[in-house]
Amino acid sequence: MTIRLDALPQMQQLWDSLVSTLSAQGIAIDVADWGGYRTADDTAAILNIRQAAYDAYVAGGGTLPITGAWNDGASWPIAPYGKSFHDYGAARDVEVLSAPAGMSGLAVTAAIDAAAESVGLRDGASFGDPLHVELPITLAEAQTEWAAYAGSSSSSSSTVAAFVVIAAAVGAIAVAKSRGGIRTWL
Repeated sequence: MTIRLDALPQMQQLWDSLVSTLSAQGIAIDVADWGGYRTADDTAAILNIRQAAYDAYVAGGGTLPITGAWNDGASWPIAPYGKSFHDYGAARDVEVLSAPAGMSGLAVTAAIDAAAESVGLRDGASFGDPLHVELPITLAEAQTEWAAYAGSSSSSSSTVAAFVVIAAAVGAIAVAKSRGGIRTWL
């Protein structure tokens, strides 16, 4: 399993606010496995795992092989790649790390839902995906914002890559000079 933390800046800011708000209530959360940004390969891997789990469910006569609010043996809600806010850094799935002693799972989920809405995130429980939060924008807006963000990130990555190449070349020249293998001709 993997956690990719790439996110639109607004998503990261609201996520940080959610973590802080819940921490003040004694609830610690993190991003669940595959609960952040997802690539097409990530989505395929999740679907493969869920298909295997569903096959085991059917073969076991209805015994759930894995747990989770989504796992009712009939529905496996994961959007195809390109149709999920996760694919554009605009969503996170929540993993609860700890909660106050005696607080029920339903109470923790309700606190997460309320906190998500209070910081400006859309709560997935409102559309059948508990422990999921996303930016309150349309999927098309998420796609557009991600394209702009990823484009600016790639240009930053190109700049960093160029500096790495230059630094490596300078280092190689210095090593070669120290070994007498390079002559300066200027």
